[in-house]
Amino acid sequence: MRLSHPPLRSTRRNKFGVIRPLPDIQAFIAGEHERAVGVERLARRRRVKALEMLEGALDAARSGLAADEPAPPARGRR
Repeated sequence: MRLSHPPLRSTRRNKFGVIRPLPDIQAFIAGEHERAVGVERLARRRRVKALEMLEGALDAARSGLAADEPAPPARGRR
């Protein structure tokens, strides 16, 4: 018995082989009807990563303000 899978979309190559997006992997493993699940998982992962990065930047800004360092002079038009 041979399994037939739809062709995978938007692949990229690097020196190790092909990099496939998560929705393509999800569709390949669980079937094309599960592609939407992969899309949502990827979007959720990207949102979490973005929030982590923003929280880190906010913490760094807060610690810089609390370090009693004088603020740099504002650059603006004269």
